[in-house]
Amino acid sequence: MKSIDSYEIIPVLKNNFPVKLFKQSATENDKFRMHWHENTELLFFTKGTGVVQSGTQQCPVKKNTLIIINGGELHTIFAHERLEYFVIIIFPSFFRDIDAGQPVFEHLIENDENATAFVKEIFYEYDNKQDGYDMAIKGAMYKFAAYLWRNYRASTLSEKNYTARLAKLRRVNEIAEYIEENYTENLSLKFFCEKYFLSEYYLCHIFKEEMGISLSAYINGVRIKKATVML
Repeated sequence: MKSIDSYEIIPVLKNNFPVKLFKQSATENDKFRMHWHENTELLFFTKGTGVVQSGTQQCPVKKNTLIIINGGELHTIFAHERLEYFVIIIFPSFFRDIDAGQPVFEHLIENDENATAFVKEIFYEYDNKQDGYDMAIKGAMYKFAAYLWRNYRASTLSEKNYTARLAKLRRVNEIAEYIEENYTENLSLKFFCEKYFLSEYYLCHIFKEEMGISLSAYINGVRIKKATVML
């Protein structure tokens, strides 16, 4: 069962450059909740095997796999063995000065030597921090983004459609949080439609689309989870 009661707020890199870099690891014992943010997230794996779930798509990962998670997509990581990976967070403002909308990229990139070279160049500068490293990172990031745009862009959302997509996800998030906090109440589809002024068709559609299960199944799942913890 998916849970999106954890909207992730990512602080901006210093000097407001709309890219944030860091390294991460995960083991079989780590449990990551499904979460989302407005940012585009790139995960480049350097060790181990596992699966990244983004939306409804599950992507197997291994060394040199690059995963792109688009803004507004629920995602999480399952490690089969210890995973080590580089993380590049790209803020929406990175693309705004080109007046071309918000890109939606393909999720899985494998066996692309150019993409691998870009990531390694960026993190070489990040690790060594020689004079001018921040300028080198900026230059490489713009070239990398252009490469992904030309070769792995699946579609482009207008500002209006992108904003609508995030608003829909926030509404589903709000409903999921309410269920988590009030699971003992008499909750139903009709209750939430009246509470949020939504039609039954629309609420069923957006909840199933984002969560992968129906609203009633989610409510029952939360109740079972809470009961199990109490026992």
